[in-house]
Amino acid sequence: QAAIKSCDIILLYYKESFTSQSGVLNLIAPHKKGIIISDVPSALRETVHTFGLGSIAPLSLSEFVSEVKITLKKGNAAYEQAWENYLQYASWNNHVYIVLEALKQKYI
Repeated sequence: QAAIKSCDIILLYYKESFTSQSGVLNLIAPHKKGIIISDVPSALRETVHTFGLGSIAPLSLSEFVSEVKITLKKGNAAYEQAWENYLQYASWNNHVYIVLEALKQKYI
């Protein structure tokens, strides 16, 4: 948490074989930091894209550097509402609601 808190932006720049959503996303969320992730097919990419949590950069050094500059200029305030939306979606209350609704649909 201390490392996340002290950073201006967070890099989740994984190689192409990465395929799951990173749990570190939930550690970053309370701090509402701008993030940059690699443009590889993954649940992480879909979540960042859906909620607008940061930049998705191709696996290219020049494009990565460009995204870092853009994200630094925006500042973390630009991501505040996006993170709030993600936190509401990722909350235990919302997930319990989703499960209960699915059970209602199946059994009622």
